[in-house]
Amino acid sequence: GFELQFGVNYLGHFLLTNLLLPQLEEAEEGRVVNVSSMGHRLNILNLDDLNCERYSNSRLYPIYYKWVQYGNSKIAQILHTIELNKRLRERDSKVRVYALHPGMILTNLFQYVNVIYWLMYLLLTFLCKSVQQGAATSVFCAIHPSVKNYSGGFFKDCKTMRPTLPRKTNEKAARLWEISEELVREK
Repeated sequence: GFELQFGVNYLGHFLLTNLLLPQLEEAEEGRVVNVSSMGHRLNILNLDDLNCERYSNSRLYPIYYKWVQYGNSKIAQILHTIELNKRLRERDSKVRVYALHPGMILTNLFQYVNVIYWLMYLLLTFLCKSVQQGAATSVFCAIHPSVKNYSGGFFKDCKTMRPTLPRKTNEKAARLWEISEELVREK
């Protein structure tokens, strides 16, 4: 198996994207929009230990490594965007792919976490975006004609920006793709 956040935030999206690619390529202008996060900076992505098993006995694991796993899943989304873009360009596909940070959004997701996180959320609500504001960059990447030439890019607040990428990004993106194919058994 695999770690829950990594599966939900990344592997499920990887599989769905690959299953939909034939239909996207038939479209006049297919687009893939991967929702990542500035939380990608929290990652310690180790492709030989995607479940962070070497840290699972640490006393910090329940607190710290949940955030690390979140960061790992979000950097994986960005690496997926980079590798998918490379593969699409190699075959002259019309499909474009983007990753983005929607911002911290005021939703009810925090009702499912413990009291400490909920209190932190209440303190940060003044920094949060509304659901509509949070959706703006996703919609922008999905339909706006100006982003066509930025395939493979990362967006925040409807503008391109540089994410914090690991060393040897292209090699890591290609290897993550291969590992992901094995994990979802999709080749």
